[in-house]
Amino acid sequence: MGNQNSGRPRKPLELHRQDGTRPEWSTPAGARYPPGAPTKPPEVARRRVASETWDEITRVMGEAGTLSPAWAAALAAASLLYADAVRGGRGSRGAWAELRQWLSQLGLTPATASRAAPVRGADDERQQGPLAMILGGRQDPERRPPRPRGRRPPTAEKERP
Repeated sequence: MGNQNSGRPRKPLELHRQDGTRPEWSTPAGARYPPGAPTKPPEVARRRVASETWDEITRVMGEAGTLSPAWAAALAAASLLYADAVRGGRGSRGAWAELRQWLSQLGLTPATASRAAPVRGADDERQQGPLAMILGGRQDPERRPPRPRGRRPPTAEKERP
């Protein structure tokens, strides 16, 4: 019996990008979210600590290329939870635990940062089309290289003394 740490370690995403392959465990090719910054909700803007947290998280996610308006609710939850946890008092331990879970979902912990997939919208799909890749020399990260067809060439046999 083994566990998730048994066996061969996963190939890093950077090597997949270099090889032009997509790992089976990554985000499915069909998942597309529009890139961009979400609008800060009024309940976050009213609280100074939550608003500053929102700004910091969106800056970090924007630099990583993982920011999308689709994450507005998760960002609001994380920002408000951080404000509650910093304020302390009853239940702050639970707020820290829940905040850690939200940050993991957003790919903002050391353990989950490598799994956070950059957002790509419809514009990126058009720019990464076959003609753009030929003209621009870019490789589609989701396209696997073709497998060689037919039989393998015979290997040279070692001579026996």
